[in-house]
Amino acid sequence: GQDDTDRIKVTVGKALSERMTVKYETESKSGEMLQRAIAEYKLMENILLSGFQDSKGFFGGEFKFRLEFR
Repeated sequence: GQDDTDRIKVTVGKALSERMTVKYETESKSGEMLQRAIAEYKLMENILLSGFQDSKGFFGGEFKFRLEFR
C-alpha cells in the first residue's frame, strides 16, 4: 500500500441547527495544502444531503443514507 505518514488532516465544524451543519477541513498531503468547505443538511432521520467546495475549485454533492444498529 501507499504510506500516508506525511498526511495531516484537521476538520472543525458547527451545528447551526438540528438539521444544518457546516464544516471546514484543511489537509496537507505530500506537501500540498487543500482546504474544503462542507455543508450538510439532514432531510430525514437517516438521509443527509451534503455539498462541498475546495480550494482547487472542485465542488460536488452527495446523498448519504445512514443506518445504525444498536
